[in-house]
Amino acid sequence: MRHSLLLFAAPIVMLVASACAPTAAPATGSALPPEQVTITGTDDFRMNPSAITVKAGQPVEVTFQNGGEILHDFTAQQGLATPASILEQGGQSGTATITYNKPGTYKFFCSQPGHDQLGMHGTITVQ
Repeated sequence: MRHSLLLFAAPIVMLVASACAPTAAPATGSALPPEQVTITGTDDFRMNPSAITVKAGQPVEVTFQNGGEILHDFTAQQGLATPASILEQGGQSGTATITYNKPGTYKFFCSQPGHDQLGMHGTITVQ
């Protein structure tokens, strides 16, 4: 009788123990696939789009297309552990991956002399 009780109780104890076990932690932001964004810089000193929104912790694969004929770049420094810059000749494009870990609004711009002041910039809103 004692063995019968043990055989009956053992599966119940295992079931209760497994129900109380901690669950796996959710994946962190680095496990998220990169969001792809294309930004075009033009000779009229504009970035298109000039505003984008991304999620905190999600990598962003930025493709910068120089839609003009003169040298332009995409530079992002604020809110990043490692600043990024994509420098391209007219008609060329390049890619960089950046990750913002904290929500906020951050500026990107063309760092060529005078371009930012002429309006060649935009914002990245991190939620």
